[in-house]
Amino acid sequence: MSIGNFEFEVVENQLIVEKIRLLRVKPNIPVDFQAGQYFSFKIADKVNRSYSVASPPNRQTIEFLVEIIEGGLGSTFIDNLRVGDKFDAIGPLGFFTLEKTGALEDDNPIIFVATGSGISPIRSMLYDLLENKKTSREIYLYFGLRYDERAYFFEEFGNLVSIYPNLKFYPVISRPSAKWNGFVGYCQDVIRQRPLIHNARIYVCGSNKNVESIINNLVSFGYDKNKIFHEKFG
Repeated sequence: MSIGNFEFEVVENQLIVEKIRLLRVKPNIPVDFQAGQYFSFKIADKVNRSYSVASPPNRQTIEFLVEIIEGGLGSTFIDNLRVGDKFDAIGPLGFFTLEKTGALEDDNPIIFVATGSGISPIRSMLYDLLENKKTSREIYLYFGLRYDERAYFFEEFGNLVSIYPNLKFYPVISRPSAKWNGFVGYCQDVIRQRPLIHNARIYVCGSNKNVESIINNLVSFGYDKNKIFHEKFG
C-alpha cells in the first residue's frame, strides 16, 4: 500500500447536526487504504489539513466526518464544498489501524472508545471488521458526546447491534437534556461500571485531553497499556 496523489470529487456534503459535516467523495482512481487511516487535503497553496476516513475500505466512495470550527481554514474549505467540486488529496497516511497494531493476528475482544469527531477512524474500523472481515469476535463500542440533542451515529450504531450480535454499543452523553435516558457522564465512567474484558485490544480516539484521560483511567481499571492504541485530534 503506497502513498499517492488523488483527486476527490464531492458526492455529498451533508450537515448532519450543528457543526458536524459528513463529506462523501469519489476518488478519480481506486484507493487502497486501511481502516483508521487518513488523507491530507490540499485546501490552498502550500496549505493542507488532515482528515480521518469514516467509512471502510472497498467502497466506491470515501466518507469523512468533519467538525466545523468557525474561522478555521480547513473548516471553511469543507463548509464551502458543493456536489461536483474537486480537490487534491494525499494518502493514505497513518498507523492507527487494525493491521498495523496486530489486531488481525487473533480473535481477542476489541474495545473502541471515541469522543466527538474521534469516531471517524473508529467507524471505519468497525464497519471493516463487521462487513469486510466478517468477524465474530466481541466488539464493544463506547461513543461519548456532550449533547444528546446534537447526537449523531447513535441510531446507526444501534441498528448495527440488531444485525451483529457480537457488537455492544454504549452511547454516552456528558451534558444530557431532560429527554435523555441513556448513559450519562464520560466513556471511562461507563467502562468502569462494566466487567473487565480480559485480553482486549483497545482503540481510543478524540481530543488530546480526552484521550489522555481515557487511557489513564483504563490503565487504572486494570487494562494493559501495551494493548491500548490511540489517535489524538488537535
